[in-house]
Amino acid sequence: MANAAFFRLYPLEERFSPLPMPKQQDLIAKGYLLPSGVVAPRAYAYWYAGDYDSAAWLYGQLLRNWDDPQRGSIPIGWAVDSELSLRFPLIFKYLYETRTVNDFFIAGDSGAGYLNPTELYSPRFSGLPSAGDAWTRWNYPWYRQFGLTFTGFLINGVPPETREAEHPYAGFSYNGVTEQADGVHPTVELRDSTLPVFHEANDIVNMNATVAAATMCHSVDPRATGPQFMMYRTILESAGLMHDIVAALATACPIMQIVDPHVAAYLARLHLGGNNDNIATYLADTIPPVVAAGSNISALFTVRNDGWNVLSATTVALNITIAGPAGTTVRAAHEEFSRVILSACRTTSTAHLYDIWRPVLHTCLPAHTDCLP
Repeated sequence: MANAAFFRLYPLEERFSPLPMPKQQDLIAKGYLLPSGVVAPRAYAYWYAGDYDSAAWLYGQLLRNWDDPQRGSIPIGWAVDSELSLRFPLIFKYLYETRTVNDFFIAGDSGAGYLNPTELYSPRFSGLPSAGDAWTRWNYPWYRQFGLTFTGFLINGVPPETREAEHPYAGFSYNGVTEQADGVHPTVELRDSTLPVFHEANDIVNMNATVAAATMCHSVDPRATGPQFMMYRTILESAGLMHDIVAALATACPIMQIVDPHVAAYLARLHLGGNNDNIATYLADTIPPVVAAGSNISALFTVRNDGWNVLSATTVALNITIAGPAGTTVRAAHEEFSRVILSACRTTSTAHLYDIWRPVLHTCLPAHTDCLP
């Protein structure tokens, strides 16, 4: 791409807020959940709109697909790799400012970087020691900044992923991951009672709407009596094509329902015996970037309850870690000061602030944490 050295200087917000997560009553109203709380027996599918895993793709391909007039008419998971903001940041500003309620940002190939996660763990072909912890630490700030909770595609060279490689995603990508199709696993599994692990159904590439709809229908198991879940991956395709495919599905495969990745995650987690309680999304705070030694600050912390249970003061706490040499000005580094670190995290010093602003205190619950290990 041209002028990358110039574009990379564009300043971005410290944190972009994600769209609200699915509410139980909304899913009942849409017929995805029965009043009994059971997931309705449909084929739930979601779009992975990629492969925006290169700054060159963001620079030369994404805009024409994003600016399609049909964008916003159907839910789409846009897989735009967040670490590419180091090279072409200004398109992220445009994407977040022009998104609709049907545009959902998810992580692309393997998270904040293109790699095979299983190859980070011993034994490695390279002979190097395990890099799993380093990979985990690298991803947390990127997912925080861009409000990501879902990883749309874990590549692995030769599937499947190992459980060891999947495990870290339960922290920073707690709404789920999708892995390559391997013909062995079911379309979705649940790890540690919290992490939905989907498996790709098919690539929709170089097909018109009619052929694509027929291909997607072929993935549906007509013998199934319960819900089915599937992901379809497009590569550099427009929102208009995906809209036309959904229109064709209405006739070709009426049992298939196109949902966003987060709806798929909440439904799958519930169907597989988990629950959607104790999920909170940290949105913002008013902590200044620099706090002089000995000074007092007042701050507001805004958190959205994206779970399905009611949070009370007894389940809410706030821990703050101050990083910096004693007696010096403390600069608020995102990874260390963390703006707010959950109580499930390791901290060097903590202060439980239950009464700062009770309606928006940060939740600290072990099932779904947003902290840096």
